[in-house]
Amino acid sequence: MSTLKVIRGIKIKMYAGDHPPPHVHIRAPGFDCVVNLQTLKVKVRGNKTCDAQAAIDWITDNQELLLTEWERLNG
Repeated sequence: MSTLKVIRGIKIKMYAGDHPPPHVHIRAPGFDCVVNLQTLKVKVRGNKTCDAQAAIDWITDNQELLLTEWERLNG
């Protein structure tokens, strides 16, 4: 898994060879979320919350770049 960006200790990551749909992981102590890069919907993993608005904003602003990177890694 590659860390694409760190915002205030929150890591935005993407796996090579990962399953569709295109997505990134948001990880920090206390939460683990997945953001669908096509719809920008956030899915919280487990019984936690996703207090990562700054990361979600960055993903939204860089959606095209992230989709391109997904294709490169997972074609």
